[in-house]
Parts: sequence; C-alpha cells; structure tokens
Amino acid sequence: MRIWKYACLLHLVEQEKTAKTDLLL
Repeated sequence: MRIWKYACLLHLVEQEKTAKTDLLL
C-alpha cells in the first residue's frame, strides 16, 4: 500500500510542477 501512497504523492508533485510552469508561461 505504501507504493500507492508514494505514487499518489508523486502525481501530486507533478501536477504542482505543471501548475507552476503554466503560471510562469
């Protein structure tokens, strides 16, 4: 189950990076 939590966290981080990049652009 820890793998799922890690994958979910990684997905959230990627979303945040994308959101920040969109703001910069």
